Amino acid sequence: MRRIEAIYGEDLDDLLSVIADLHYRRYAQDKVQISSHHLPKSRVAPLVRALMRAEAEVLVDKAETGDETSYPEASEEQRQGEAFARVFRAAGFAEGERSRRK
Repeated sequence: MRRIEAIYGEDLDDLLSVIADLHYRRYAQDKVQISSHHLPKSRVAPLVRALMRAEAEVLVDKAETGDETSYPEASEEQRQGEAFARVFRAAGFAEGERSRRK
């Protein structure tokens, strides 16, 4: 049985703990503000590293889909949103897999 250990290079339990303790506030129909101000930087660091790796993955994906004359343009906010979604999806999928294996 394969053990799920890391999501974007970070421990799954560390990521799930931080994700659970973030503050989420919806402020528009399609906008959510996520805050970690109440958490120590050392607790948030694994999530920040995972997000950086996921954003790099987004950039590589975009580079590979572009042609010689145009590349898909995305704002920094869009790239960060996609990175966040990738980390959340991967963590959720991994936790689901782990739960099914118990």
